[in-house]
Amino acid sequence: MPEYSESGRHDLNRAVRQILLIQGVAASIALMAFLAHSALGESDNVVAVLIAACYGSMLALIGTMISARSARRSSDFLATSSNMAMVPIFSGLVLKLVIMGGGIGLGLALLGLDAIPLLVAFAVVKMSSVFSILAHPIAKG
Repeated sequence: MPEYSESGRHDLNRAVRQILLIQGVAASIALMAFLAHSALGESDNVVAVLIAACYGSMLALIGTMISARSARRSSDFLATSSNMAMVPIFSGLVLKLVIMGGGIGLGLALLGLDAIPLLVAFAVVKMSSVFSILAHPIAKG
């Protein structure tokens, strides 16, 4: 994918890579924390806890990729038609809501994953993106 610094796409790609990197580190830390908690004998099934935490982390990463895709599509729409620039953002939010809600429901109801590791890992990874944005603002004014 070519990067166009004159249209801001280069900055968007850099920001997305940075956020995904920080979220990957947060996912690794969450998995290690659940592994340490399980190793102390607090959990009977270590593998189930790690699978649930990994599933929640992956859902959070997928949500970030959906948001990045929506932002890219919105910038493309803005270049052609300013009236339709927000359509990809709103459609991306609906898609993200369906995938995140459906993914969590699928993991809890159909796959029978543990709720606490799934939701805690999801929340930790999503909150790490907020930390990334606060620490390194995307738009510099």
